[in-house]
Amino acid sequence: MKTFFTALLGFILGGIVVAWLLPTRPRAEKAKEPEHEHEAADARVEHGTNGEVLIKLSKEIQAKMGLATTQLIAMTAAQDVRGYGRVLDPAPLSAILAEIQSATAALEASKREHDRLKILNAQDQNASARSLEAAQAAMKRDHILLETSRLRLATGWGSAVADRPDLPELVSQLSRQERALAQISLPLGSPEPGSPVVGRLASVGNDTEIIKSEYVGLAPIADSQTQGRSYLFLASTPELRPGVPLVAWLQLSGEPAKGVLAPNSSVLRHEGETFVYIQSADDAYMRVGVELDRPSEGGWLVREGLQPGGRIVIAGAQQLLSEELKGKGGEE
Repeated sequence: MKTFFTALLGFILGGIVVAWLLPTRPRAEKAKEPEHEHEAADARVEHGTNGEVLIKLSKEIQAKMGLATTQLIAMTAAQDVRGYGRVLDPAPLSAILAEIQSATAALEASKREHDRLKILNAQDQNASARSLEAAQAAMKRDHILLETSRLRLATGWGSAVADRPDLPELVSQLSRQERALAQISLPLGSPEPGSPVVGRLASVGNDTEIIKSEYVGLAPIADSQTQGRSYLFLASTPELRPGVPLVAWLQLSGEPAKGVLAPNSSVLRHEGETFVYIQSADDAYMRVGVELDRPSEGGWLVREGLQPGGRIVIAGAQQLLSEELKGKGGEE
């Protein structure tokens, strides 16, 4: 009997708890709805009349994301042609220079011996005609060896390198990696750069960091892949190691190119595309694909797609991309 009353009491209490929970749970869920609706209203992705994707953001969300823009400025720059290349290994150049120095020393020694025997032979002293002929043959041999080494230097590295009066010092700097010698090749059929050749070099993958360089001359051997003309540049930087791939912009003659300056901080790359975000309204931002024509101080010359006077995002562009991808249902 006591067990029966205990079970009955438990059943009654359980019913009271269930009856109390059922109405409160929907109220709790309902109370959360305005918060989600508020977040959706703060950030949303829409499509413009021309199919462009617009990211609409409230002022509060813009501030929270740290968005910052700047005005696009018109600019002009010399037109150029893009080439690719690499930092050359100085070891072969150092080896052939050592050959030349050794051959030069041997020739000087054999010439002194020839001259000594020639004087002795002329004075009827202890110098036979045979020994004089042997000395003359040795001198000619050393001369041929020297000229052969010099020819190898000219054909392998070009006259611009071979004829440098400071070549020994340059090779020493290259070996210590204080400077770097680079070969830049243009695709076959590319226009020739202007004269004098002016180039801007950068490491592949880090093309916003322009490397200070000077033009040396034409490379004697074309690149086997591009088959176009090749040029030699000297870079004064210790960061470049032999074999590092490079990209270069060689200046062309003619009218300068016109466009706007896209700051480095505005440029994004995603899935093989390069683009920036512009502010199309107080609460709207739009992604614009761009082609980076050439690097400039602090940014890139963009000739198409952007207009002077517009506002470009320089802080928070990555967050805008995340919002756009979320709006499309994708993942960053």
